[in-house]
Amino acid sequence: MKIEVWEIFIGDWGVTPEAMHVLSVFERERAAGFCNDADRVRFCCRHVVLRRILGRAMGAAPENLRFVREPGGRPRLVLQEGMPDIRFSLASRHELALVALTEGVDIGVDIEHLRIPQNYLEIARNYFTDSEYSGLLACPESERSRFFCECWTAREAVAKARGTGLDSLRKVVLGPVTRIDAGDDYTAALAIDSSLAPSLEPTVLCHRYSPGSPQGTRLRPHVATAGKLRVPRG
Repeated sequence: MKIEVWEIFIGDWGVTPEAMHVLSVFERERAAGFCNDADRVRFCCRHVVLRRILGRAMGAAPENLRFVREPGGRPRLVLQEGMPDIRFSLASRHELALVALTEGVDIGVDIEHLRIPQNYLEIARNYFTDSEYSGLLACPESERSRFFCECWTAREAVAKARGTGLDSLRKVVLGPVTRIDAGDDYTAALAIDSSLAPSLEPTVLCHRYSPGSPQGTRLRPHVATAGKLRVPRG
């Protein structure tokens, strides 16, 4: 089983009218609802690139892709006859976004900036296992931000893979996740729905999306194997 993860650094991209035409009416309406111009541009860039990446995988024009929302809110592609059963997950934080995709198995990806909210201990008490919470308290102050964010992104990724909300994972001991190297200022995690595929050991291929090269370029010269890194167990 192969999972592709695409890193998208939006930076100071602009969105041309030619790029905007691939978005659906619903996506354009959502974009128009942003009060902040920078947020609107980031949203449009993320979704234009998402469509291009998925279109390449599906063998379809990006503007022809259709999506539906599951009861839990997870987006899913509407498949036409002969199309591969591509499942995907999108996560973003500020100007960095990740798109993960594979075939036939639900996946989830999440990314967070290495900053923690003021009430991080309350959040950890409510969501983390006792082992995770104890580990957080035992961390030196300088390491707490990364520890907290790694636990949190793992829960977000698993929740996305299952198509459920975070409340369903309160105090739940998680299975294996794969850490995605997103640089010094971010932490990211990837998960598959292990309830449907408990024995899978997927290979994760990482790429960087370049606006001038729709095929993308290799992000880093390594292949990560899911299951190597696990969140702390309770």
